[in-house]
This record gives sequence, C-alpha cells and structure tokens, in this order.
Amino acid sequence: MNVEKLFQTAVDEADEAFVSEKKKEYEIALKKYENAIEILNTAKKLDENHDLDMLEKIELKIEEFRKRIEIIQVKAQKYIGIKSFKNGDFDKAIEIFKQEIELDSNSYEAWNNLGSSLREKGDFEKAIESYRKALEIDSTKVKIWANLSDVYFRNEEYEKAVETANKVLEMDSTAIDAWKIIGNSSLKKNEFENAINSYQKVLELNPDHLEILGRLGFVNLKMKDFEKAIEAYKKVVEIDSKSFDGWNNLGSIYLNKGNFDKAIYAYNKVVELDPKCLEAFNNLGYIYNEMGNKEKMIEVYQKVVEINPEFLTAWNYIASAAFKAGNFEEAIEAYNKVVELDPKYIQAWKNLGDALTKISNYERAIVAYKKVVEIDPNLIEIWNSLGWVYRKTKNLNGALEAYIKIIQLDPNSHKSWNQIGLIYTINKDYDKALDAFNQALKIEGNDFETWGNLGEIYNIKGDYDSAIEACKKATELNKNYAKAWSEMGLSFLKKENYDRAKELVKRSIELDPNYSRGWYHLANVFLKQNRLENALDVIIRSIGLNPSFQEAIKFRQEILDKINKEKENKEKENE
Repeated sequence: MNVEKLFQTAVDEADEAFVSEKKKEYEIALKKYENAIEILNTAKKLDENHDLDMLEKIELKIEEFRKRIEIIQVKAQKYIGIKSFKNGDFDKAIEIFKQEIELDSNSYEAWNNLGSSLREKGDFEKAIESYRKALEIDSTKVKIWANLSDVYFRNEEYEKAVETANKVLEMDSTAIDAWKIIGNSSLKKNEFENAINSYQKVLELNPDHLEILGRLGFVNLKMKDFEKAIEAYKKVVEIDSKSFDGWNNLGSIYLNKGNFDKAIYAYNKVVELDPKCLEAFNNLGYIYNEMGNKEKMIEVYQKVVEINPEFLTAWNYIASAAFKAGNFEEAIEAYNKVVELDPKYIQAWKNLGDALTKISNYERAIVAYKKVVEIDPNLIEIWNSLGWVYRKTKNLNGALEAYIKIIQLDPNSHKSWNQIGLIYTINKDYDKALDAFNQALKIEGNDFETWGNLGEIYNIKGDYDSAIEACKKATELNKNYAKAWSEMGLSFLKKENYDRAKELVKRSIELDPNYSRGWYHLANVFLKQNRLENALDVIIRSIGLNPSFQEAIKFRQEILDKINKEKENKEKENE
C-alpha cells in the first residue's frame, strides 16, 4: 500500500472515531484515533521519496489526532464522573472530577460537579468550598448559586441559604428552587409568615406544585389555621388523587377537629393506597370508638392485628369493646394478648381479672390481680378486688390478708374494716369482729351496713339491748336494710317478745324476699310460738334460697324432730 492510500485510510479511521466521539463511545473513539496515528507513522516509514509536502501533511494530522485524543480523555472523564454521580457512586465521581480539575483547574463545571458530588455524600463544608471556587471562575452561573444555596440549607446555615437564594432570584426571579429554599429556611426558623409568602411565590409560578402545596398545608397546621391547611391538602388530592400524604394529613386535621365523617373518608382513601397503613387503621378504630360504633371499631382493629399481631393498642381496644359488650371470653382472649405483649401493663392485668371475675373464673382472676400488685403493691382497688374474689372462693385467710393490706395503705378505709369484721365473724372470732366493726364506725359513723353487722355480733354475744340499738341506728340510716330489721327481730326473739320479733322479721322479708336469714329467723319465731308446720314451711323456704345455709339445715332437722315427737306423743295419748 502506498503512502497516499495509507494517509486516506488514517483519515477514514479518524472520521469513524469522530462519529464514535459524538455518540459518547469514547473508548472506541480513542482506539480509532490511536489506530489512525499508527497508520500515519507507518506511512512516514514507507515514504522512500521523502515527499516533504506529504510528510508535513502526515505530521499535521498526527498533531490533530493527538489533540482529539486529549479532548476525548477529558470528555470521557467528565462523562464517567457524571454517570457515576447519577448512579450514586459519589466516591468515584469525586475522584474523577478531581482528576478533571488537575487537567483544567479553571473548569467551573468540574468544580460545580465536584461540589454536587461532595454535597450528596454529606461533606457539606467541602461542597461549599467547591461551589465557591466555581463561582470565582464564573459568578454568572445561576445553577451554581442555586447549588450553593441548597448546600447551605442542608448544612443548617439558614441565613446564608436565604442570602444565596436571593442572589439567585436577582438573576432569575422565576427560580422556583430558590423560593423553595427561602420558604424551607423560614420554616426551619419558625418564621411561618415568611415561609407562606415564599411558598405562595412558588405557587404563582406553578399552581400545581404538589410538594409546596403540602408544605403550605404543614405551615398552616403549625399556625393552627386548620381551614387553610385543609384548603392546601384538598388541592393536593385534587391534583393527585393518589397522594398518600394529602389524604393522611386531611384525615388527621378532620380527626382533631372532631369532623369524624370526613376523617373516615380521608383515612379510607389512605388505606386504599396503603392497605397496611397501621396509623390510618388505628385512627379509624379510634374514631369509630368515639362515635360509639363498636362493631366497626372491632372490625378495624381486627384488621390492624392481622397486619401486625403485636399492635398492643389494637388488642386493648378489642378487649375493652368486648368487655363492655359483655363478651367476656373474647375480652379475656384479647387481654391475654395485651399482657403477653406488655407483661407490666397494669390496667390490662386489672381488666383481665375483672373479665375473669365476670365469668366466675375466680382462680385465674386471682392470678391476674396478683400480677397487678406484684407490679404495684400500693393499688388499693386491686387489693379490694382480691379480697372480694378470695371471699368468693372461701379463701378467708387470703381475703383477710388483702383487707389488712388495704388498712396498711389507708387506715381510714372503713369498708375494709367492715370486711375484716365480717371475716372474723365467719371465723367465729367475735371479739376481733367487734373491734373491727367499731373501728369502721369510728371512721364512718353513718355506714348502715356496719351498724347492722355490729348488731349481729351483739346478738351472737348475747348483748341483745346493744344489738337492738345498733340495728335501730342501721334502720335510721337506711330504712330498707333487711338485715338490720331481721337482726333486731332476733334480739326481741331472744328477749322472748315474740310478737315484736315476728313483726320485725316480717318487715325484713318484705324488704328482701330473697334474704334467707330473715326466713330463718321467722322460723325461729314460729318454733317459739309452737307453730311447727309454719316453722317447717319457712325454714324450707330459707334453705331453698341458700342451699348451703348449714344453720338452717340443722334447724330444719330440729323442727322435724319436734314434729315427729309431737306425733309420737299424740299416738301414745290415743292408745
């Protein structure tokens, strides 16, 4: 191949390199330019005639191609740097832009790109230095001023961010990002009016700017201007009906305003967009609870625990609603889940105990209440519940300990003294019972139940006059207190005033036909009057009301024995 043909081949190769360069296929372009130079060097060696014109042409082309190679190398570096930046590889981008600056330290673009890479990496101070260097080279570039303003904002230098943004606006009053920076900086400084004014400028330039409409709603919320906040967020969802934040914020505002119907509509939109949004479901549950719609509330919270079985608040609401509806088994199941999630949740343990008590599962109720007092031993209400449940299970020692604990916490708890007196009465420790009732009456002298219980103790101890006085006091305080009338009747019975005794005991039964002890006392009166059949009928009534009433059971046998004895005597008389 002669020199002319080689020269043309090199030129053709360079033309192809130029096309590749335009396509940003820099590696291909570089290789083709290098091939072209190699071809030209071969041509030089083949030029045996030493054609000076041809040699000069070859040298010029070699020089031209070498310059293109240098330019491409710079372009390639910039391209790779920008590509790395866009891909989020900021370390590589920083390295490349630094190399570009080494080749040309007066390239404002390289300094700007370096600043942006440093900014995205979070090295704000160095980013500021790079942007300032770029502006020293060319201070007319609006984009660089805008970048500097942005990095000042990110670095929480809000005054400088505003100052630089204003510089941008001097150059371009329609620069939306600059107005945003001023608005956001003002918001950070709690300068709400300035923030609103800046956001309004953005909306003048772009009325459908969703981000700024959202910001405007947020600022108005901060200023408690709920109507303007609603206006802003409504605009958001008009523009974008699938705006999660728009609907969620509307729901929150309507909820706080008590506009439950609109809040429900908004939150339903939220859960359409995100069917697993616990916050929205939780708020819907709260709203339905406030509206008294327990069925919908439970439905919503059931959805919540399907999404997150460990969402304690939802289980608590489910349990509470079930308890109020009388669905105690369901309430127990839910409260068990609550205390499983939070073993120190006192109110849940207390409510669990209450629910178990409602279904007469006293043993498990005791376990729940004891959990409460393990966590906080100073809760009088729980000791009182424990005392009551222990009484139901006939664990008198447990009940006594519970009521004594209450007295230790509150020595003036007359009701606890009264309960202590009742337990001592059952245990036949009558002196202690008497002391306990008297202690209760020292604290609260108008407690008719304690007066009635005191009357019972006086009857047991045989002090019938004191019993009558105590029972009179009880009936003065509460004329419908059946026990006091019955105990007073017993006192007169013991004093052998049978008519007065019968009158008082009948008064007791009239007030409370289900008071078994009243019927028992009436049977005693009939027995004393030798009205054995009447006594038997009445004592059977007493036992029917209280099948475990041992005194009545024994008394029935006593009556039967007397009836049988009379029959035997009559039979002997007739023989």
